[in-house]
Amino acid sequence: MKKNFYSSGDVAKELNVPRYLLLQWLEAGKIPEPQLRVAGKRLFSEEELSILEKTMKGVKHDR
Repeated sequence: MKKNFYSSGDVAKELNVPRYLLLQWLEAGKIPEPQLRVAGKRLFSEEELSILEKTMKGVKHDR
Protein backbone atom coordinates (compact mmCIF):
# COMPACT_ATOMS: atom_id res chain seq x y z
CA MET A 1 0.00 0.00 0.00
CA LYS A 2 1.34 3.42 -0.96
CA LYS A 3 1.47 6.18 1.61
CA ASN A 4 0.78 9.85 1.01
CA PHE A 5 3.76 10.92 3.13
CA TYR A 6 6.94 9.23 4.30
CA SER A 7 9.00 9.81 7.45
CA SER A 8 12.76 10.25 7.26
CA GLY A 9 13.11 6.63 8.42
CA ASP A 10 10.86 5.43 5.60
CA VAL A 11 12.83 7.47 3.06
CA ALA A 12 16.14 6.13 4.38
CA LYS A 13 14.87 2.56 3.96
CA GLU A 14 13.70 3.29 0.40
CA LEU A 15 17.10 4.80 -0.45
CA ASN A 16 18.93 1.97 1.32
CA VAL A 17 20.95 4.31 3.55
CA PRO A 18 21.02 4.72 7.33
CA ARG A 19 18.65 7.37 8.69
CA TYR A 20 21.52 9.30 10.29
CA LEU A 21 23.14 9.68 6.85
CA LEU A 22 19.92 10.99 5.31
CA LEU A 23 19.68 13.54 8.13
CA GLN A 24 23.32 14.57 7.62
CA TRP A 25 22.65 15.15 3.92
CA LEU A 26 19.59 17.25 4.78
CA GLU A 27 21.52 19.35 7.31
CA ALA A 28 24.41 19.84 4.86
CA GLY A 29 22.03 20.89 2.08
CA LYS A 30 23.08 18.00 -0.16
CA ILE A 31 19.44 17.04 -0.66
CA PRO A 32 16.41 19.34 -0.43
CA GLU A 33 14.33 19.59 2.72
CA PRO A 34 10.77 18.29 2.37
CA GLN A 35 8.03 20.90 2.11
CA LEU A 36 6.03 19.50 5.03
CA ARG A 37 6.91 19.34 8.72
CA VAL A 38 4.49 18.24 11.40
CA ALA A 39 5.47 18.58 15.07
CA GLY A 40 9.08 19.08 13.98
CA LYS A 41 9.16 15.87 11.95
CA ARG A 42 10.00 15.89 8.26
CA LEU A 43 7.39 14.33 6.00
CA PHE A 44 8.26 13.59 2.39
CA SER A 45 5.60 13.41 -0.30
CA GLU A 46 5.55 10.64 -2.89
CA GLU A 47 6.85 13.14 -5.44
CA GLU A 48 9.75 14.18 -3.18
CA LEU A 49 10.63 10.54 -2.54
CA SER A 50 10.57 9.82 -6.26
CA ILE A 51 12.91 12.76 -6.94
CA LEU A 52 15.32 11.56 -4.26
CA GLU A 53 15.26 8.00 -5.65
CA LYS A 54 16.11 9.29 -9.14
CA THR A 55 18.83 11.55 -7.73
CA MET A 56 20.40 8.77 -5.69
CA LYS A 57 20.65 6.19 -8.49
CA GLY A 58 24.31 5.52 -9.10
CA VAL A 59 25.50 7.86 -6.37
CA LYS A 60 28.27 6.58 -4.13
CA HIS A 61 27.25 7.07 -0.49
CA ASP A 62 29.77 8.97 1.61
CA ARG A 63 29.30 7.68 5.13
